[in-house]
Amino acid sequence: MVEETEVKTRRIAASAAPSPGGKETERISPELHQKKPTEDSSILDHLELFEWKLEAEDESQGEPCYRLGFTPQNGVKALGGRDEVIAKTRGRCWVAKSDFSKRRLEGCLTRPVEVLGFLVKVREVDFLSTTRRLARGVAAPQQVCYRFWVEVFPVFEFHERHTQKFDFVETAQTPALPQDQKGGVAGLN
Repeated sequence: MVEETEVKTRRIAASAAPSPGGKETERISPELHQKKPTEDSSILDHLELFEWKLEAEDESQGEPCYRLGFTPQNGVKALGGRDEVIAKTRGRCWVAKSDFSKRRLEGCLTRPVEVLGFLVKVREVDFLSTTRRLARGVAAPQQVCYRFWVEVFPVFEFHERHTQKFDFVETAQTPALPQDQKGGVAGLN
């Protein structure tokens, strides 16, 4: 039985959206990519683990894109944990022709993966993430959906599906803070 969580929508100020040419754009380009150890891992943090192939020129949400397919490389060193699961996924990525930003990313686990020896087995994982253009042309997250089935030996298993939607809203300009005589914000040193 799949346990469904409610769809959660996060309202975010449009000014908090990534800037053009920012992190998401950099992640598509291997020569600009740099993994930061404090970030959660994702497919785009491990470009080197996959064989990438240009499948077609396509569209995502009406925008011209390159559709790239990815499959796990043979003979990749075992990573362990979450990265081991990532290394065993395949899928597709739609990249905007205009600025190379990620527009859509979808994939699934190619086979079950044991994590922590035989204690945890990840049976299934699939995911979909999409972005949309905001008024100023920035690609911002729109929706992230994922489903997984995990067995924990010998007692239980869980099978869940999560969806998170992002709603970027335009906000009024923040009122100017009073300035002190030296040009700084009053009350702050």
